[in-house]
Formats: sequence, C-alpha cells, structure tokens
Amino acid sequence: MASSSAPSLANLTFEEICRRLEVFVAGKKASASFVCGGHVPIDVHTAASSIPSKTTVSPPVRICWRTDVDCEPASFGKGQQDVLDPKYRKAGKLEPRSFLTSFHPSDLGILQNVEQILLPNFNTDLENRLPFRKMHAELYKLNVYSGPSGLFRKHVDTPRSESQIGSLVVCLPSHFKGGNLVIQHEGKQVEFDWSHQSASAIQWAAFYSDCEHDIKTITEGERITLTYNLYVTEPVGGSIPPSLIVDPKSMSLYSFLEELLVEPGFMTDGGALGFFCSHAYPHASDEAPLLLPRALKGSDLVLYSVFKSLGIQIDVLPVVLDSYYDPSEEKHVRVGDRLRPYCASDMTGEDENGVELYWPGEYRPEITRIGSPTHKEMALAYIAYGNEPSLGTVYSYAALLADIPPFLERQGLVLA
Repeated sequence: MASSSAPSLANLTFEEICRRLEVFVAGKKASASFVCGGHVPIDVHTAASSIPSKTTVSPPVRICWRTDVDCEPASFGKGQQDVLDPKYRKAGKLEPRSFLTSFHPSDLGILQNVEQILLPNFNTDLENRLPFRKMHAELYKLNVYSGPSGLFRKHVDTPRSESQIGSLVVCLPSHFKGGNLVIQHEGKQVEFDWSHQSASAIQWAAFYSDCEHDIKTITEGERITLTYNLYVTEPVGGSIPPSLIVDPKSMSLYSFLEELLVEPGFMTDGGALGFFCSHAYPHASDEAPLLLPRALKGSDLVLYSVFKSLGIQIDVLPVVLDSYYDPSEEKHVRVGDRLRPYCASDMTGEDENGVELYWPGEYRPEITRIGSPTHKEMALAYIAYGNEPSLGTVYSYAALLADIPPFLERQGLVLA
C-alpha cells in the first residue's frame, strides 16, 4: 500500500476528503488524453506495395476520383439540418463513393497509436475487468480547404452511430499555409499547425466525438484531408490480447482511494460516491447497455477501472436532478435502475406511478456527489398539465456510481 499523504486522511473531515477527491478527479480530467496526433514523412522511393508492418515513412499517397464528379461545397450540421454557409464553413468535399485512395491509417500504425491513447485497456487483475476493446476506422469524407479563405468555425462533430467514439483527420501532403486545427475539451486546448510540413509528410490528429474544434483560415494553397469516423468494436475472434494494458495501480488516484478505504472513519457505515461523467455518451439510446462501460473515455475510464481494481462495485447509471428543488440537496437525486433508451409517454405529469413505470429509479440520499453535471440527454417526454397543452421532459446525466461497503466489509477487499 502507498505511503500516507500529509496531512493524514484520518485527521481530515469528510467534507475535506470529498474536496480532495474532487481535486484528484479534476486533475485526471485535465491530464486525461482527449486528443493525439503525429506525422509520417513521405519517401518518394518507397513503393506502395512494400509498406512494412512497422514503418516510419510512407510512399506517396494516390487518389483517384470519378471524372464526372467535382468537389461539392461542404455543409455542416445545425440541429437536424445540413446547412451551407461559407462564413461558417468554406470547403469542398468528396464522398467515399466518388474516389479511391491508396492510404489507410492502419498501414502506417496510425490507428494502432490512436487506439493505445484514446482506447486503452485496463487490467484490474480481477474477473470483472473491462472487455478488451478495439477501434475501427471508417472513411467518411475527403475535404479540401483552399486559400485564401477556407475555414471551419467551432463545432462538434455529429456522431454517425451510437458506437462512434471519435474522429481521425489525416492531412495529405500538399503545400498550404494557415489552417491550424484547434481541439478543446473541459477547458483544455491542443493546436496542430500542419503548415510547416504540409508538402513533405502525412499529418494526423484523432479526438473524442464530444470535443469542440475548428479550422483556422487557410491563407495559401490547398489543405486536403481524409476524415475517418472511429468506432468501438469487439476484437474479431474473441479475447485477443490488447496492444496496451494499463495497470490502474500505477495511477495516483488508486493510492489515494486505497488509503481512504482502509480508514475506519471514512464512510464507516458504507454509502456511495457519484461522479458525473466528464465525456458525453449516448446513454439514453437503445445501444447504451451494450456500449457502456465498454465505450468509456479518458478520465471516466480511469475512475471506473481504479474502483474495479480495488474491488468496489461501480456502475454507469442515469441520474435525474429534480429541477424544482435545490439541486444541492442529495434527497432530490433520482437514480435510474439501469441504462434505458429515451421514452415518449402519453401519461400526465400528475401520474407519479407513470413516471416510475416509464423511468424506474429511486432517490438515493446516501450518494455523495463529486463534481458537477455537464452532459445531459432527454430521458422521458410526457403530457404536462397547465393552462395550455404542453410536453413535459425529463433529462438524465450519465454518472459513475461507486457503492462503498461498510468499513468492516471492505477491509478484506483492499488487503486481499
């Protein structure tokens, strides 16, 4: 077990411990990888048919397109519509059916690198480890941003399916200036300046689907990119050993929680800790029970794996906060019994039994909330009473709920 921190946790109040735990979690959010990138130099002497399995260079990329098809203006999603507005996005596009390319991200190890950073596997040394996860890339578009005015203002990509976890943008060799890709999440920002090696290398960036990003104005040349949708999938053939296994015991959060759990004064009679997910998930969809916890990202995955490694039961569940009460009052936190899809009901707002029927759950005052909610989805719609007919809605947040056993029960878990 790790050495004790100072001051001793035994001398801290429960509120101080919770604040310290929140700081740890916030630190994990800040340090968690939500984006990664790299480059592969082009070697004109390398043949496309002789790419080694592990290579540091790439042959020239070939693209063939239909002669009867030109680049169309690229649109963007706004609500349920595709919109054309050159002041917001000015670019051309080709659909995958209209062109062929010799490039594939797995040939150069790009997909494997993305998988290791954005989709690591955590080995908990217990039976309840996370299933091995793999990543699948599907070509989505070829885009051309031309100088002196090509750009794409801040936006979040529209997921193409419930299992989409992120996007991969590959910048092909072509001279240009400007066009920096800026990616943001949870107040953190990463910027990619691809102009300096634009003519001599393949450059790429991958990021989670809920990250906001934008492309600065292209001032000169042509910025040509291939965009891939990234999906979580099971490895073909069952439990194939993953390329990277991370041990949760190596995380500073593990040592902190381990020390907490052996303190007799910490949640002596047991209870629960609740962490709102820092990333957005389609937790109110038909696919949610299959995707979660498999599709957890970044700091959410760290939390889940650390608690599992300590032998603590932790689940991904939907949580509703009663908006007509002070949300800081724990008794007004309603927890769903399981992940379930959005439901539209013909019940009325006065029918409390109807709410329970269509969105079963319970109030759990024993839950200590750590952090604040950020991402919500509509969980239930119903007919509301009032002067005018209206539709009432219930929104839920995805949360990680860890059930902490009483002190006498958890001693064996931590010391085992």
